[in-house]
Amino acid sequence: MTEKKVLFTIFGATGDLAQRKLYPSLFRLYRTGHLATSFAVIGTARRPWTDEKYRAIVEETIAYLNPSEQEAADFSSHFYYQAHDVTDTEHYDALKDLATELDTKYQLEGNLLFYLAMSPSFFGTIVEHLKSQGMLDSNGYH
Repeated sequence: MTEKKVLFTIFGATGDLAQRKLYPSLFRLYRTGHLATSFAVIGTARRPWTDEKYRAIVEETIAYLNPSEQEAADFSSHFYYQAHDVTDTEHYDALKDLATELDTKYQLEGNLLFYLAMSPSFFGTIVEHLKSQGMLDSNGYH
């Protein structure tokens, strides 16, 4: 089992890339022990989903990998959703609060990984907001 604790934040979490590639790949890492049990995923997108809706979608995207109901539920329990406008500074404040909460809950030691699964035209905006809101100031890796 790996000891690499991490909080993944996926911008564009409701899109095709996340659903077809990212969630199944994370599940494979989880299933084979290459992802620590201390991890969390924050999915962000414009859709007004709940954590429960997001987790149901994640479970649907890994169904072809034939997890047991318990395995799928255990995996998806690490997923959290936040409706997010990448141009709105206030949304980054809420994102930072959720990230801090999950860092404490899962003891992630400030380790953050940001995945931008959306149009490259938003990359600069997202990175500037992450920096200006202090989301890159943790002691862990980014």
